[in-house]
Amino acid sequence: MHDWKASDEEIKTAYKKVAVRYHPDKVDEQTKGDAHDNMLCINAAHDVLLDKTARAKYHKDGNLPTVFSHVFPDLFPRV
Repeated sequence: MHDWKASDEEIKTAYKKVAVRYHPDKVDEQTKGDAHDNMLCINAAHDVLLDKTARAKYHKDGNLPTVFSHVFPDLFPRV
């Protein structure tokens, strides 16, 4: 069972760990493009999880922010 009750502090701590690992300034030249895309998703998830309204909406309907459709167009085809 998943615990969807992470506190804001837990989210911020997890975000910092992931952001340091995937930040484009912290990776080699060959993976900067992927790191940029990863950071777009990491930042979008961070924003959703810290916004109580957006987080509740995400848990209700499962729709991710639009940035994901730009980064991963094959996963989110336009209809």
